[in-house]
Amino acid sequence: MPETKRMAIRLAFREEGEFWNCYLALPDSMTDAKLLGTILMGAVRQHPEVKRTFMEAMKLALANAAEDVTGKRPDEFIEERAPEGERSGHA
Repeated sequence: MPETKRMAIRLAFREEGEFWNCYLALPDSMTDAKLLGTILMGAVRQHPEVKRTFMEAMKLALANAAEDVTGKRPDEFIEERAPEGERSGHA
């Protein structure tokens, strides 16, 4: 069975003003996080299918980039709540 490793990066979704932003971030920090994508909160707030599609698009972008760099795609994405220090609501 192949060895499973956790990636040293994560996708961090944050509501900031009228936008829902997705960042590529280190596992335990938003320091030097890179904006990967953004969508208006109004587009996702009342439309879970749009929210899910945006999340899937961001996962696909990360999986493609990981494959381009390492030659391997992530097997799965684990969804977790943001650390308490990052749950400020509206940044």
